[in-house]
Amino acid sequence: MSAAWPPLGARPPSGGAARSDAGGHHTSVIRVQRAYGQVVEGEAVVSDEGFSPRYDLDRWSGVITKPGHHLEGTSIADKICFFPTAKGGIAAGWAFYDIKWKKI
Repeated sequence: MSAAWPPLGARPPSGGAARSDAGGHHTSVIRVQRAYGQVVEGEAVVSDEGFSPRYDLDRWSGVITKPGHHLEGTSIADKICFFPTAKGGIAAGWAFYDIKWKKI
């Protein structure tokens, strides 16, 4: 199962824009107020559920493994992730560093 952005019937976020390419693939531009790093472009994984990179993710494959999470089975490898909150405090930062180091 994977998530599509935006969800069916949803409008792009404020400051964003939606369009479809010649192949009928839906794309959106998502602008954020605060971010760290360079401007990026790519496929996004968008969720309205919180996420723990330490406990909800297989940190070797990049697949969300938390039973019952609506993105269970979805890979975040090479994706831009939008989650409303990261669970796990400082351990979440370590887990994200770990998957970055593994190039996931």
